[in-house]
Amino acid sequence: MQQLKTPLALLALVVLAWPLILGASPPPPKEGWATWYGHPYHGRRMANGQVFDMNDPTTTASNEFPLGTWLRVTNPANGVSIDVQVRDRGAFTHALDLSQAAFRQLTGGTGGGRLWVRYQVIPGPGAALPEEGGGEDVAQQSEAPPAEPPRVTAATSNRGGSRSPESVGGEHVVAPGETLGGIAVMYGLRTADLVTWNGLSNPNLVRAGQRIRLLPPAAPQEAAPSAAPANAVTYTVVPGDTLWGIAMKFGVTVADLAAWNGLGSVDLIRPGQQLQVGQQAAASEGQPQPAPAS
Repeated sequence: MQQLKTPLALLALVVLAWPLILGASPPPPKEGWATWYGHPYHGRRMANGQVFDMNDPTTTASNEFPLGTWLRVTNPANGVSIDVQVRDRGAFTHALDLSQAAFRQLTGGTGGGRLWVRYQVIPGPGAALPEEGGGEDVAQQSEAPPAEPPRVTAATSNRGGSRSPESVGGEHVVAPGETLGGIAVMYGLRTADLVTWNGLSNPNLVRAGQRIRLLPPAAPQEAAPSAAPANAVTYTVVPGDTLWGIAMKFGVTVADLAAWNGLGSVDLIRPGQQLQVGQQAAASEGQPQPAPAS
């Protein structure tokens, strides 16, 4: 009988410890810097597709956790805690970028630019912490954050969600404190491309109010060869003629004259050669055509 008690006791211990084995307990809290954002991003779409409201105290941006993750954020200095949801991404490397309202709740409205906080993954309203095999393991990801924040693409860009260069007319106006690298991340672009497209000699020297091109300049389109107009006349080249002189005589451009006659080089004309010329309104009215050389 005594031999049976030991296996039963071990089984009871395993059953009691099973929730911990499955990782159902919340992960330990972390600490890091938190900042806040408001204007000019108020009213713009966030990375999760919702419209950002700077007065909503339940919103934060984070590059560490999956969108939709709920966090409990605590100010160790005064003990105030708030619950926020990760709804946005950002061009930053610190822990959190809270909505203006969330930041003010933590600080008691005293303002400031950044705050050292403690934060921890929690179940969302009416939800439980994810269990093994039940989708994204938020707890596991928070214990092992990536070595560097994931790349923000145009589909999940800073303060814009699906914001793309086209959505702002292909141009960004630099705000105070912004850098070229941050603008590149905001739109899912490369800093090197912004430097090239804007002809910048120093990517570190951008100023507030400066307009940054977000799209490459349109490549110049080659003009299709022009067909000779219906009112074209034939001109016979005489010694001493140049294509430029003939163009001036008839009030047309050298490019059109070359195109009408399929000339590969404007210098290759010879006496006796016949050229098709589209006379325009100001072209040599009443003047007889020079006769070919005898």
